[in-house]
Amino acid sequence: MARKILIVDDEVHLVKILQLTLERAGYLMLPVLDGWKVCRMLKSDELTKSIPVIILSASDLARAEIDEPISADLFMEKPFNSTVLLDGISSLLG
Repeated sequence: MARKILIVDDEVHLVKILQLTLERAGYLMLPVLDGWKVCRMLKSDELTKSIPVIILSASDLARAEIDEPISADLFMEKPFNSTVLLDGISSLLG
């Protein structure tokens, strides 16, 4: 059974590209949800905090000053290289 990946983005065309890229690599997609809420929910719950979260953003959130810390495991700035993304996913999933 393929591993599941949730992709959340407000750019529909980017979600489709990511979906095709990840499905070709053997991953499945999960339903669309608000990414920031999902990240906070996963990382604040003892049962789910170990689930890897990757954030792809048009701005460099890793260096940005934000009111609430985001506990993602990997930040990637858009535009991104799909090979680097797949390497990051592979690294986080083992």
